[in-house]
Amino acid sequence: MSGEEGEAAERQDLERLWKQEIAANVDSESTAIFDWWARLTAQYAENARTYFNLEFLDNKAKWFYEIKDELKSPTAVACAIIFQYFEYEPQSEDWREKNSEHFKEFATEVQLDDDKTRTTIELLDASKTSITEEHQSEGAYGSEDIHFFLDLDMVYLGADAPEYRAQSDKMRQEYSFLRSDQYNTSQIKDTPKFSIDTQHLRYIYIPREI
Repeated sequence: MSGEEGEAAERQDLERLWKQEIAANVDSESTAIFDWWARLTAQYAENARTYFNLEFLDNKAKWFYEIKDELKSPTAVACAIIFQYFEYEPQSEDWREKNSEHFKEFATEVQLDDDKTRTTIELLDASKTSITEEHQSEGAYGSEDIHFFLDLDMVYLGADAPEYRAQSDKMRQEYSFLRSDQYNTSQIKDTPKFSIDTQHLRYIYIPREI
């Protein structure tokens, strides 16, 4: 298997997500969809990305297909997955806003319909805090697209110990500019107070002391 074939095999779920959930729901005569595919793969393949890269995106695409039947707008969730970390600049305060703007540019160029565009923007906005009312209510389960979308970011927390350590190490490298004590403090602050039911991919609220 050649290098290019190997890379394609490694992102087969991502390609399926792009073709079936996004490209199939936009202007089929526009070449913009092909330009954006090239742009996003180049963006996520940047050498500086150790965690939020093509492997990460492909894993999220795989989990997407575990929950697709639960979603009201699979296309909007797929778009939000793609653009959530299109740019990732942990030392910048506006990278999330930039990604919303990238998505709006994409939606205009490929003529994504207004409802899916609006829903995707709502999902991207929600990712700025990753908290909903259900996440803060003991015994509550969220069943809307927003809950499943946010849960996709937390799947690795339910991985077995070796995989969890591997993913945690990759995440740590994204914050190499921080000292260990600074990084640990930021993780305690930012990690939701939940355990994850990976079978159903929904948050389970469990209060814990910080």
